[in-house]
Amino acid sequence: MPPDDRHRFHVRLRPPTAPAAPEALDPLDEPPYDYPTLALIGCADLAATDATAEAGGFGAPWHFDVSYDLSAFLEELDQLLTAFHDRTPHTLDLYPQGLERTLAFAFPTPDLVTVHCASRTDWTPSPSTEHHPYDQLHTQLTTLAHQFATALETSGSRTAPHSTFPAWRAGRFAPTPVTYAPPDDLPRLLAARAPTRHHHVDTTAVSSLDDLYDAISRTLPLDPPLHGHVRSWDALDDSLSGGLHEAPDRTPLITFTDLTTLTTGELRFLHDEFTSLAETLADPALTQNRPTHVQFLIGRTDT
Repeated sequence: MPPDDRHRFHVRLRPPTAPAAPEALDPLDEPPYDYPTLALIGCADLAATDATAEAGGFGAPWHFDVSYDLSAFLEELDQLLTAFHDRTPHTLDLYPQGLERTLAFAFPTPDLVTVHCASRTDWTPSPSTEHHPYDQLHTQLTTLAHQFATALETSGSRTAPHSTFPAWRAGRFAPTPVTYAPPDDLPRLLAARAPTRHHHVDTTAVSSLDDLYDAISRTLPLDPPLHGHVRSWDALDDSLSGGLHEAPDRTPLITFTDLTTLTTGELRFLHDEFTSLAETLADPALTQNRPTHVQFLIGRTDT
């Protein structure tokens, strides 16, 4: 896409040239923070600088500010980069008032990305679907990720050392720790991830978190082993963290056959548990400079 083509889909950030005033920055004093919250806070911090954002596509440039509009896009950028890595469809909701549109990314061929825009306002995208070379659009997104992570550091934002931002500044754009996919697609994604070790948890008989707890306890490496009959997710988290940390494999992948039977609340709990575990294991300061980059691939028929 030519740099001056504002009518084709794009999102760009012009980074700040100087730090924000310290009193304008979020104190970041209510941990823990997940990635979407850190992205939201980071954009609020950037809004206190001279940083600006630009976006457009589907026939027109868009009004696009840093604190609200860019934030909505960046809150899902980690998931979108994972979708690009795995070439799996992803729908991104740009919810801010006045913007109010969804972008549906699909990958009909390995070298092509389609982006479909659906508007919830009186604006009509024309065309409603654009076609982009995969490499070109992927580069645009990783450039945005790198610029955002670097801008956080420049601005003095306290979010800069957290979450995936140090990796983005170093040019590493690995998939998010927890990914959902249709069960039939798991073999393809497993091959694409190329882990150093694969652990498969058979969940065909799982219908509750208790069932899943038992399946994990039977299948995955635990150190120390669990004893007793009381199910404790905190104890399981500590034991699984130890087992994965002590294993020789630094990039393991854990797949779950199908967890469609779990409720939305149970899946959210599981997502938070696995994300926290992955972030702990990936932190050199918490692992004696021996980080493990574990990924969880969860089958769901309603994905």
